[in-house]
Amino acid sequence: LYYLKKTGIRILQGCFSWEESLWEAGKVLLERDSITENYIQQVIHQTKQYGTYMFIAPGLMLAHGRPEDGANRLDVSVTVFKKTVCFSEEQQASVIITLSVIDQESHLNILKDIMGIFSIRERVKEVAGFDSLEDVYQYIEKIVNEIQ
Repeated sequence: LYYLKKTGIRILQGCFSWEESLWEAGKVLLERDSITENYIQQVIHQTKQYGTYMFIAPGLMLAHGRPEDGANRLDVSVTVFKKTVCFSEEQQASVIITLSVIDQESHLNILKDIMGIFSIRERVKEVAGFDSLEDVYQYIEKIVNEIQ
């Protein structure tokens, strides 16, 4: 996945509300100063206002805001929730990809990789099934290499 580093992957065991899950998923980018707290707050606000439109596959959410929401640099993280997070009756997440978007174009390669990886729905379950960061990273890296 374009831009993904091993340090951008987290696997969490606890139970989280959907709002807590978005904070947890955003922490990596927040700690790297790629986004501000306002960016996460805006993702939560957009989810409250518009519903679960950020879900791009069953079990998979692509959490993102707008550049003006507090994006400092292009970055991406993957958070695996071992206990599925309920966003609505129809939408639950086991994987949240958080994307820091700084303009209209620079993130397009990342989106292309995400769509290529998760165009096969079983891959969300496979990623969610891993227990180590290394396994998640190697799996994603392998698929990206196959689709390029």
